[in-house]
Formats: sequence, C-alpha cells, structure tokens
Amino acid sequence: MEKINFLSKINLGLATVLVLILLCATNSYGKTQPYKEGDIIQNNLEFNSGRTIIPLPDNEKYIVGVVKKTTSKGAPTTMHDLMLYHTNEKNELIKAIRITITASTSTWWTTPKSCKSDRPYFQGSYVKGKTFNCWFIGHGSTALSSDKIKPKSFWGMVRKYQKDSRIIMPDIVVNEYHQYASTNHKNKYHVVNIHHNPLVHGMEPSKGKSFSTADYNPTKIMRFPKKEKFMEDLIKTSAIYHKAFEDSIGIKERQRVNTSKYISSN
Repeated sequence: MEKINFLSKINLGLATVLVLILLCATNSYGKTQPYKEGDIIQNNLEFNSGRTIIPLPDNEKYIVGVVKKTTSKGAPTTMHDLMLYHTNEKNELIKAIRITITASTSTWWTTPKSCKSDRPYFQGSYVKGKTFNCWFIGHGSTALSSDKIKPKSFWGMVRKYQKDSRIIMPDIVVNEYHQYASTNHKNKYHVVNIHHNPLVHGMEPSKGKSFSTADYNPTKIMRFPKKEKFMEDLIKTSAIYHKAFEDSIGIKERQRVNTSKYISSN
C-alpha cells in the first residue's frame, strides 16, 4: 500500500510538472506574440515582452485580421505573421499592414532578392554581409488567385478574411517595404510591409489589373503624372516611417539607409 501511495505521489508530481511546463510555454508564446484576431491596435505593437517594439505609420486604429505562427524554412525558427487592416465607413481598404517577427536563430537570413532588385519604383536598401536593411516601394495585385496559395497558409487566411469581412479591395495596391535582419540582433527578422489603396487618395483605377500591366509599373507610370506624384510623395512619408522603424529596433548607424535627404525635402 505504501508503495502504491509513493507511486501515486510520483505520478502526481510528474503531472504537476507537465502542467507547469505547458503553462510556461503558453505564457511564453503570449509574451512573444500577444495579439489575436479581432484585437484593435494603435500607435505600435510590442513583442518579446516589450523588448521589440514595432511602430505603426500613423495614429489610426487597426484591426488584427490574421495571425499565423509557423516555422520558417529559410532560417529554422518560429515566425509570427500578422495582417492588420484599416478601412473606411464604406468598408473600403485604406491600408493593410503585414507584420512579421521571428525568434532568434543560430544561422542567418538570406537577403530577399527584392532588396537588391531594380524592379521596384524606388529602391533605398542597405545590404552588406549578413545584414540587410531593406526599404523599397512598389506595387502589387490584390487578386490572390494563384492555385499555389493553400487555404491554411498565411495568404490563404488573408484571402479568406478579406472575403468574409467583405472588404472592398482595389485591383492594385501601392506597397512600401521595411525589412531588417542582422547578426547584431541575434538574426531576428523584422518585417513591416504597408499596402496602400491609391483609390482612397483620389487616384483613378489602374487600367492594367496585373502586376506587369498596372499603371504603377515603373516603365509605364510616366504616362500618369498624378500617379507618379503620388509615388514620389509616398517616398517622403515612407522615409519618415523607415527612420522610426530603425530607431525602434535600434539599428546601428552604419547599417542605416539614407532617409534624411527624403525627409528634408518634405
């Protein structure tokens, strides 16, 4: 009988330890990425118990539409993806923001090809060794019609959320990209991609509805002076945000991009 009681105590102790481990894991996840679908966010986001702060580009309120946790393939580590939305009274998209935050990794991230490409309308990135501080501006289609997009993938969840929420999307969005990773920050990947609806800013719908045929294509935009000015003005406001992005993360001075000449021209 005493032996049975002793074994029962051991089992109870193991069960208690297991529960504590699960609770710690749950709390750790919550502190690393505390946001859930439906949350309303304003001004900034805090990750890693407040040690990582990502500023938002304005003082508007955003709803968290999509939250996805995965293990990255590039540098094996936990990756948290969020998509935030700001819409008007007609439920037209004003702005959508993709946020990506990862845990640290023992390896490093491959520099995204877009950070060194001359295809975007504007390219202002810094790339050296195992560090990339990407800042560029371009455009994209909102169709999300590719068969390669799986329902449970991040973009599959984005497509479903936009459909279920009946958000009125433009055919073409104008995008600004802010991406950083470095061994100086334990190879954590920080991403803020901001997708603007040019229609709510008074732009006419793009005649071309795909990436290659869109009016915002750098080889075509000179035919549309109003849209070209919109892009030039966006560079200036995007420069202000990218500096705030760098300041918030604590990027070293030597690894920063030259935003000052665009900010001073405002």
